[in-house]
Amino acid sequence: LRKIEPLTSGQDLIEMGLQPGPFFKAILEAVLDAKLNKEIDSREDEIEFIRAMVQKSAPAVRGRAF
Repeated sequence: LRKIEPLTSGQDLIEMGLQPGPFFKAILEAVLDAKLNKEIDSREDEIEFIRAMVQKSAPAVRGRAF
């Protein structure tokens, strides 16, 4: 059984303009769930998934536009 992990990290979230916080864990867990459900596959898919998730969230979660 291979270990499935997100290809993105907290550092990637920071580079996307997000402010570090406890929601980073929720974002990365959502990415992992989507990978396990075969909804996303590549690093690019993960980044698109995260961007969509952030766009739907409260403005406080968004640091600056990316």
